[in-house]
Amino acid sequence: MNLSAPRPRNDPRLPIALIACSAVAITIGCGSVTVPKTPFGKPKSSPYADATSGFEGDPRLAQRLYQATRTAASQNSLVLQVVGDADPARILPLPPAGQTVYVSQLLEQTGVMKRYGGVSATLYRYNTAVIGGTRMAVKMNKDSSSVRPESDYALQPGDRLKVEQFTGSMIGQLLEAAS
Repeated sequence: MNLSAPRPRNDPRLPIALIACSAVAITIGCGSVTVPKTPFGKPKSSPYADATSGFEGDPRLAQRLYQATRTAASQNSLVLQVVGDADPARILPLPPAGQTVYVSQLLEQTGVMKRYGGVSATLYRYNTAVIGGTRMAVKMNKDSSSVRPESDYALQPGDRLKVEQFTGSMIGQLLEAAS
């Protein structure tokens, strides 16, 4: 019974493996790796920053929106966040079970569409695994005055609809027309 002996340190395959690993490291590079300053930090250039937070800007507003979303989820309500409004986080009750409210209906019934004319909107679906909710784009028609049918979502308890006045650019309109 012959057990294989340990390989000597001057194994000819070792330099080849080191050269291959070095070539891969040089080719790929480490430029895209961002190390956080603390072990609890998250890189600022993270592609998941928007998906994991859903709250941007003022930390006090973010905390208020978070609390409003939690409250809305427990009370069969939703949060209407109107950017630039005096009361940016309104908790609105949903109708009883069996009745459905859609994004377009909410925008019309609350007077947001009448007030701003064209708007851009994003729905954050309540999700216990994601702090700010799951981001769902609300697509509008070309002049941003009505919701396109494919993104006229039925609203659920805990949803947060973020609405702001549409200030589109020519590039944005071209990209929207292309999609």
